[in-house]
Amino acid sequence: HAIARLANLFVPESEVAQRAKEEAGRAASNAREDRKEWLRQKRLKERLALKKKREEELKREEEKKRRKKAAKIAYRRWKRLQRQGKYYSKDKHKAVARQTAAPPI
Repeated sequence: HAIARLANLFVPESEVAQRAKEEAGRAASNAREDRKEWLRQKRLKERLALKKKREEELKREEEKKRRKKAAKIAYRRWKRLQRQGKYYSKDKHKAVARQTAAPPI
């Protein structure tokens, strides 16, 4: 092994230039591959972020629709009780008649 390493130290000038050129080519190729991989990862992250953003927007819209529907139902219930002269008592958990005057003592 040591002899092989020594043999690599004593190579002709032309072979040194050839090896340097090959090493530079390998380094450039590795740099290109690294950049391609970096770009792939970057684009993947961007796509995932966009997908996540779309999903959150969809959830927000669904929540908005659900709340709007619940508010509409609550308003209809309130309006029906209002026509009947009643209101919903949270204490009794049911609709009770409205009192127009104070109860007699």
